[in-house]
Amino acid sequence: MRMSQIEQAVTIAAEGSISRAAKKLYLSQPNLSQSLKLLEEELGEALFERTGRGVVLTSFGREFLSLAQPAYRQFQMLNTFCTRMDAPAPSVLQVASQYFRFANTVFTDFCRMHQGGDFHFSFIEGSFQEVVELVRSQAVELGLIILSPMQRRLMTAMFHQSNLDYMKIAEEEVAVIVRKGHPLCERGNCVVSAKELWPYPFALYRDAQYSMAPEWELMGLHDMPQKITVGDRATLYELLGSTDAFTIGVHNRAAYTHTEYYADKCALHFSGDHPMWLEIGILTGKSRPLSRLAAGYRDRIRQIVGQWEGRGQEENRREDHRRQSRFQPYNPPG
Repeated sequence: MRMSQIEQAVTIAAEGSISRAAKKLYLSQPNLSQSLKLLEEELGEALFERTGRGVVLTSFGREFLSLAQPAYRQFQMLNTFCTRMDAPAPSVLQVASQYFRFANTVFTDFCRMHQGGDFHFSFIEGSFQEVVELVRSQAVELGLIILSPMQRRLMTAMFHQSNLDYMKIAEEEVAVIVRKGHPLCERGNCVVSAKELWPYPFALYRDAQYSMAPEWELMGLHDMPQKITVGDRATLYELLGSTDAFTIGVHNRAAYTHTEYYADKCALHFSGDHPMWLEIGILTGKSRPLSRLAAGYRDRIRQIVGQWEGRGQEENRREDHRRQSRFQPYNPPG
């Protein structure tokens, strides 16, 4: 049995006619009929039954084609792959991120810039542990994550053991994110305490293996009577937009200087005994150098969150204090 005979049987079944199949395969009808006869003799069963309008599959033929068609499709894919060996390789960009609006906005920009050429791009949004595992397994080249100071101490050793590099690109004060028109926004005061948040549902992302419970306890939010856990950003922001729920995110104005976040959301400054900061960082594999596109994506992310190469850590801290002193509601990231 040859692959060409399987191709012929598949084509005859699709066309329902030996003459039409012969034209499609650029064969003479007698030659195709002879090839089909040899295949049926080898199998010991008829594949087709002749009718006045053409041919139909026998019960054996249907079973044979159900097994032969997947093999034929695989052969076609292999043939296509081999014929493209001499063609230029497509551009590749593979990114994973926790729930940052600016991360997929930058990814969309990269897709737009490469329209017209061959490219294989992927963007996966998920929990902290999902992003870490995607980078560790080399399913993506880089991942964007959020860490608190306490969690960073715990995770540094894990990153090292997993052969991962971590680079902090920004440190941001947490913000309370609510819908515009929320009762807390209508007071004319952009500062809110844990006590004032108590009557409202606390919406947060599911992450079974990465708990922010110590941080919520420091902020006085660990024992909220109303909690809603979600697994994706779309559900969270639909929830925030239609209820009085709130969530906690990072505060970074620079990321949305030129890109609107969500027009119906705003952020409030959290006031508590323990100011809480979260850092945005990039995770990469030590054994996998970044491609040109991945390095460009990383640099663009660093640029838009406001910490570019020439900017020192002390300058970032001074800017953080300036932001804190003039905090106003805005469309937040995170």
